Amino acid sequence: MGQNRRERQEQLLGYCLILPAVIYMLIFIGYPIVYNWIISFQVVTAKTLGSKVRELAGFGNYKAVFAEVTFWESLLHTFIYTAGCLVIQFSLGFIFAVFLQKNLPFQNISEDLL
Repeated sequence: MGQNRRERQEQLLGYCLILPAVIYMLIFIGYPIVYNWIISFQVVTAKTLGSKVRELAGFGNYKAVFAEVTFWESLLHTFIYTAGCLVIQFSLGFIFAVFLQKNLPFQNISEDLL
């Protein structure tokens, strides 16, 4: 019985320690995502941004974005940039890993710097 109580106390302590991080993520990540998702279905201009009452656009905003050629070009550029960054990062990481595995006279210094 004492073991169960101790386990529950440790579990409660774990939840208490992680609670600030969860609250932070909900405020600074969750809320903006939900808010932007909601206003993506509304007609929002500079005049109506601060207003609580906005016209409903439905999927009209999404139809307009997907119909633009610029959107598809930007999406392609994003994929190309991401793929290029990944190739460079993996290549550099592999090169550094191989470099650090070799027995070199200045290996301790290079490991300390990384």
